[in-house]
Amino acid sequence: MNLIAGGALTLAFMNKAKQDKIALPRTGEELRRDRDWLASLPSGKAGATSTPEGEPMTAERNEPLRH
Repeated sequence: MNLIAGGALTLAFMNKAKQDKIALPRTGEELRRDRDWLASLPSGKAGATSTPEGEPMTAERNEPLRH
């Protein structure tokens, strides 16, 4: 009996959850603001993929790793 009641309640709440749309009205606005902010940054500063001299940055290590 408990399994049947639990299953019925689960189905009822799943159907209700499918009907209710979750609205995130400000998400699009925030994404636009972030895109505009990133576009306003000077080139070369966002992401830091090179040194000030223009050399590419790598994850290489010259010294041996010590564990």
